[in-house]
Amino acid sequence: MGLPAPSYLAYDAAHAKERMQDYWVKLHKKPDTGKTVRGLRVDEGMIVGETTFSLDAAWRLVFDKVARAAEAKSMEDNPTGKLPQVVLKAGDETVGFYDLQEALAFLAEHPNKLVWVWNLDAPNYPMGQQTNENTAILILGHPSANWGYTPLASIYTPQHHEGGIDARAPNPGGAWSPMMQALQAQAPDNHPVERLYHDVHKHSANINTLMRPVHAAVHQQWPDLDQVGNFYSVSQVMEGPARAASFAVNAAFAAAYANQSGKSAVVTSVVDAKDSWAVLIGPPPGWQPSPPVRRWDRARGEGRAYWPWFGEPVEKK
Repeated sequence: MGLPAPSYLAYDAAHAKERMQDYWVKLHKKPDTGKTVRGLRVDEGMIVGETTFSLDAAWRLVFDKVARAAEAKSMEDNPTGKLPQVVLKAGDETVGFYDLQEALAFLAEHPNKLVWVWNLDAPNYPMGQQTNENTAILILGHPSANWGYTPLASIYTPQHHEGGIDARAPNPGGAWSPMMQALQAQAPDNHPVERLYHDVHKHSANINTLMRPVHAAVHQQWPDLDQVGNFYSVSQVMEGPARAASFAVNAAFAAAYANQSGKSAVVTSVVDAKDSWAVLIGPPPGWQPSPPVRRWDRARGEGRAYWPWFGEPVEKK
C-alpha cells in the first residue's frame, strides 16, 4: 500500500486531479510505525498543483479546506472514508444566490444533511491577508432536523428575476414590486420586515439608477420602513465592492439582525439589473427575546480573526 512521493507541481491539470486520490483516499502504511493511514501530508501549493489558478485548482483548494475541517482523513472519526461534496462556482455579486438556490434544493431532497454556503472574494489571490478579502460561511439545515443547536434564523425561498427591471410609471418599482410582494407573503405577521441589505457599492456610478426601483418597491410593500436608517450594504464600509462575498456576508448580518430584534430582513442582489435576487431572512421558529450580545469571543489564528456564531446547544434526539 505504498504511495508515490508527492511533487509540488502536477504534470498537467488531469494529473493534478488524479493525485487528489493519493492525498485524500488511498490507504498506506507508515514506514516507521506500520500503522494504516489515509492520504498524504501535503501543503496548499501541492493541492493547487498548477502554475495557473484555474477553476479546477480553486475547487481542489476549497475541497481541501472543507475536508480538513471535517477530519476526513481520520481513520477513527471517518472510518468509511466518506468525503464532503463540494460544488464550486465563480462569479460576482449574484453567485451566492445561485449557491443558496442549490443548497435549499439539496436540503429539500436530503433533510438529514447539512449544507455549507461559503462565499469568498479574494481578488489578490495568492497574496493573503489583504483588506479586500471577504468571506462568510452559512451552515444550513432542514427545519425538521436536529443538529444539536437551535437555529439562529429562518431563510425562505429566494425570489429571482432575469431580464430588465423595467421601472417606469405607472409602476416605478418594476420587476422588484412582485418580488417584494412575494417576500411579504412569506413574512410572519409577528416578525415584520424592517430592514433591507443590498450589494451596490456606495461609489458605483449607477447607484441611483439601480436603487431607485428598489426603494419604490419597498415603499409599496412596507411604507413605514425607514429607507435611510434601515437600508444596508456590506460594501458601504469598504473601499471597494464585496463582489462574490456579498450574499453570504449580507445574509450573516441579516440573520444576526433577525435573531436579536425579532424582525425580518430582506437580502437582495441589485448590482446586475438583468439578474435580480431577493430572499427573506427572519427569526427562528419559537423566537424569544434574549439579552443583546455585548461580547463576541473571536476565534483567532494565523494572524486572522473570525466571528463564529451558533445557536444554543440542545440535546440531539
